[in-house]
Amino acid sequence: MIYRSITQLQKKMGGVARVCQVLAVSRSGCYAARRRPERGAKVCPVSVRLQSAFARSGRTYDSRRLQR
Repeated sequence: MIYRSITQLQKKMGGVARVCQVLAVSRSGCYAARRRPERGAKVCPVSVRLQSAFARSGRTYDSRRLQR
């Protein structure tokens, strides 16, 4: 997350070195993060079922009721 912010701040502040210094992160870590492929968000099947049950209840069930 911080490395995405560096890319955005770099355009406003100047170079990567200055932004990394201000945020106290290493430049090498920043460049390594750019080379890494982005991971997709993992979807938990249980949370999907809970969200659908909550929606079916008219958004009235609380966590204890959904847990049952």
